[in-house]
Amino acid sequence: MDKKPTILWFVNRVFTEKDLKNQLYGNAKGWLVTLANQLKQDFKLVIVGVDPNALDFEGAELSTYHLRPKYWKWKFIRNKVIPVIDFDGDLRLQMQEIILREKPDIIHIHGTERPFISIQKNAAQLGIPVMVSIQGFMSAILNKYSGGYTVGFIKRFWFFKAFQKPGYRLLPQTLSANRKQIARQARLEQVVLPHINYFDGRTDWDRSICRLFNPNATYFQIDRILKPPFYNSKWILNDENNKLIVFTTTGAAIFKGFDLIAETIHLLQLRGIDLEWRIAGLNKHSGAVRAAQRKLGTRYPEAKIMLLGPLNAEQLVAEMLQSSLYATASFIENSPNNLAEAMLLGLPCIATLAGGTASYIKHETNGLLVQEGEPWAMAGAILRLWSDRSFAKMLGENAAITALARHQPEHVFSQVGAAYQQILSTSDKEINEN
Repeated sequence: MDKKPTILWFVNRVFTEKDLKNQLYGNAKGWLVTLANQLKQDFKLVIVGVDPNALDFEGAELSTYHLRPKYWKWKFIRNKVIPVIDFDGDLRLQMQEIILREKPDIIHIHGTERPFISIQKNAAQLGIPVMVSIQGFMSAILNKYSGGYTVGFIKRFWFFKAFQKPGYRLLPQTLSANRKQIARQARLEQVVLPHINYFDGRTDWDRSICRLFNPNATYFQIDRILKPPFYNSKWILNDENNKLIVFTTTGAAIFKGFDLIAETIHLLQLRGIDLEWRIAGLNKHSGAVRAAQRKLGTRYPEAKIMLLGPLNAEQLVAEMLQSSLYATASFIENSPNNLAEAMLLGLPCIATLAGGTASYIKHETNGLLVQEGEPWAMAGAILRLWSDRSFAKMLGENAAITALARHQPEHVFSQVGAAYQQILSTSDKEINEN
């Protein structure tokens, strides 16, 4: 029996064989777990990530290794007081030791948010091909980091998260701390990505930027698998519901556009529109919320915003099914899973034209696109869908069709398998020629 090729993954969140078993029973821990369960039939997988508390595991089908940043205990304590900009530090020696031990046929790095791409030079010296999965470009995020705020506001604004989870700190912090970490990773991208020969992504936007970094690189289209509950439910228009409910799943970074949401609500209120905007992923202590309150002052529509905090997949589905429409407000995105989830449910969607969203939403065909940073355009789009519900329903139905085709698990499995086989074939050919 031929030996399975070994694929080494660098991931932002490590998972284990136990997670693979749980996924089979419907308890998924992210889309990579679902993907790994399928790929392990044809490949041996080695999963590597940063987790100083976890234990390594070596199995027949899957092994996991946990990188431990230098002085991580001290950094962890310090981070509760003031942000540690470079928590991971230089992990190359640990990464190289794992590579030498496992001797992978391919190294697949999922994202550039952490310093995993710094191993590229070592991998090249060992003749191991590297593929980088583009989740978002730190260089592009850095360019849009300020969102709807001035640089001066970001530097001057402080907020306090003491004893508020997640990520509480004992001292006030500024909005610029995370920017420094993104800037560090952006500089690393500029050095490493021109030497990456294989990229995978999902949008015209990330394809263009990959071409900019390395015009000779091979780009693979690899879509994502969404969580099971989104495949099993469908949004239905309720003509009897006279209350406008907008839903958004977002994060705490200021470039995610929470202030745009607040501005949009204010504009709709001025025109006599009664609505509620329900938001998953934020609470009243989030920096983005505090900043928007300061920015808008008396215009901040607190009574019309419901901050739900983190929700699991089942809770998200329940919220979306009760909503009138879905909207994203971000200043920069690549392939937002939250938008894909809403589309898969058939919920009428509005997205800001930011980064890769135009590859998901075709304007007036399966959703509406509005310019990022413009609350007037967002308010107008919401009013259009609310006043023409048959049009909104049509957009939602088309969104579900396109999303199901894009995120069909078997489709994604075949994309990844084909990419690996092409890289392996190219690598074998180069070895034979040499």
